[in-house]
Amino acid sequence: MATMNSATPGSGQTIKMTKLSSLPTFDDLTYMVSLTQKYQKPVELTFKNAFTNSSFCIKFQMPETGIGILSTFLRIVEDSAEIVWSKVYKDIDMILARIKVDSALNYDGPAANVVPIKPFACLNLLPQPYSLDFTKAYKSLDLHDDPVTGLCKFDSFVFFLQREFERFEKTELPMAVISLELKVNASVEQMKELNRMMVERVRTSNSKYDLVTQTDPDEYFILLHSAGKNEAMHVMESLHIFFSLTPALVSAEKVMGAASIPGTCVEPQILMAAARKARELALQSSRHFSFFS
Repeated sequence: MATMNSATPGSGQTIKMTKLSSLPTFDDLTYMVSLTQKYQKPVELTFKNAFTNSSFCIKFQMPETGIGILSTFLRIVEDSAEIVWSKVYKDIDMILARIKVDSALNYDGPAANVVPIKPFACLNLLPQPYSLDFTKAYKSLDLHDDPVTGLCKFDSFVFFLQREFERFEKTELPMAVISLELKVNASVEQMKELNRMMVERVRTSNSKYDLVTQTDPDEYFILLHSAGKNEAMHVMESLHIFFSLTPALVSAEKVMGAASIPGTCVEPQILMAAARKARELALQSSRHFSFFS
């Protein structure tokens, strides 16, 4: 397993791991993430692919904004390095899978090793783009969301909950649900505006595909797209700030709880119940929000 070259990284210093003679493992990357978060410094790991005889470097650092790890994958050429890709990832498994694929490519191999696909006539030229109206496409969400508040109809919420779960079963991308109790002394028209603002806050905190549904006058559930515990905690913190900055909600009774797959359980029904239980535990402990684990 990779270890640090130095135990006490200095100011502005990049933490460099011991070089590996094989591909990094999940534990190697997890350790790198922990060092990045602990020291708030970039962490580099150089390794070699024994099959292609090529050397690479994976570099982690905290992004300036948002949640996740800024991952930069470099191919080492003599004494320099070229960036193969650089992207913010939230899932270590996705980073590891991409490293395995990209480090196995034969960058220096002769072109004869690649068998080209014979084009038919002029079909090798890309055609003009197919006309797609994305504005109308997004309006189709009105079939699931209330056009005024943005709240998702509960049956549609359950449909997308199951779709997220099936995505997890195939790709192991995490999913999370937040349970929110919000008691507000406001008129019907005021609540419409407050709900609209809350939905907008949720979708700007994690993903524009996140859904908020209302099951009772005081109870809401939030489905977070491809999110785990960290993302759920971030959204709850963002909502807590939103509640404290919105005059009509400052004195309102509000408490939240969250759960995730696979962090908490592996069944959608249990996920919903665990999120609600986390909310109840937060209320009992006089906290604003809690995560069920």
